[in-house]
Amino acid sequence: MNGGVLGLLIVSGFVAVALIITLVVNKRVMRQDRARRCALGVQGQAIVLTGIYGSQTNFVLKRIARAENRAFTPTGLRFTVIVDSDAMTWWRGAEDPLLIARFPLQSIRDVGSGTTSFGNSTFPTIFFGVAVNGRTFDLQLRVANAKGVWNATAMERDRFASAIRERVEATRLE
Repeated sequence: MNGGVLGLLIVSGFVAVALIITLVVNKRVMRQDRARRCALGVQGQAIVLTGIYGSQTNFVLKRIARAENRAFTPTGLRFTVIVDSDAMTWWRGAEDPLLIARFPLQSIRDVGSGTTSFGNSTFPTIFFGVAVNGRTFDLQLRVANAKGVWNATAMERDRFASAIRERVEATRLE
């Protein structure tokens, strides 16, 4: 065997292993996402998003918890955000979800979209202005796609942000 063929076999082996690992991880994340939705008893009209860990998000959630005089719960690597007809709730965990924070829709001052970055990676992000006890906090939500596996596309992020904005504005009209 010449060196070129041996090199090709080695590279093909690495690619195959990487593909298998990617498929296993994706399947696990999708299973956790389904478990979360089931455990939370999500209603059909709710907007459900999978959040991706961000240190700035946890920093702001910690400040909000302090302002509300309650214990802080970090998000974890993946977490769930549910926007229903009256509130936006943030949850950690799959089988036994733990409430991270709850914001009545009337407390959400604005909803925007853009990106945040860490190192060489950029993340589609929804930005919220959330009023808590007379202070407004700038809260970021890095968004995963609908299956909760990969980062959302800009179009998916904007669709999520628009739907949330409509829900927030509807509460102001009531």
